[in-house]
Amino acid sequence: MTRSCIRSRRQDCKAMAKNRILYGLFLLAAVVFHSFYTGWFSFFLLMFALLLPVFSLLISLPAMLHATYEVELPVRCFCGQTAQYRLTAQHAAKLPVSCCRFLLTVSDAVDGEACQQKLELAGTLGFVQRVDTRHAGVQTFQLDKGRVCDALGLFSLPLHLPAACAIAVEPEPQEPAELPNLSHFQYRSYHPKPGGGFPRSMICVNTAPATACMRSTGSCLPSRTS
Repeated sequence: MTRSCIRSRRQDCKAMAKNRILYGLFLLAAVVFHSFYTGWFSFFLLMFALLLPVFSLLISLPAMLHATYEVELPVRCFCGQTAQYRLTAQHAAKLPVSCCRFLLTVSDAVDGEACQQKLELAGTLGFVQRVDTRHAGVQTFQLDKGRVCDALGLFSLPLHLPAACAIAVEPEPQEPAELPNLSHFQYRSYHPKPGGGFPRSMICVNTAPATACMRSTGSCLPSRTS
């Protein structure tokens, strides 16, 4: 486990611990208020503070269980072209998702470097990142450590993430500046001998000048055979 991954998990734990501490202070204030004032309002406030996490979990649970994301990434592109890694929310539930947290790791197969970024999306928000096409190589995008939280941020469930995908950045094809001269190119071919027997070897000489598409005609001369 890398340092950035450990740091991201610590930040998620800190965010959830902060929400729980704030809720604990609110619950403590309701208890103290009920102990000094025994009216109907203090009892209502105490019950509201006790049942608030349960209501938050019940309301957010259908959206938390059906929260999914879809990845769009081209298979290949050329150097200098614009390519994007797009992450789109595909939630099946009608209720919006409060917050989804995951870790995006982008690794380059050429230099072996890996860059990690913490993402936090809410509702139907998506994420777009531009692919580095300054040099050729294969870049892999992988999502990990996915968690979906309830409305209050007190509880979290594992988030189903799409599989890792890769893009091949290929060098831009270029024509050679000068074509080779094939006017005196020779090659050997074999033709069947009339009446049967071993094939007769022929030496073909290209006498026409080379063209741009490297197509030429040649005259075939029989070679001496023993």
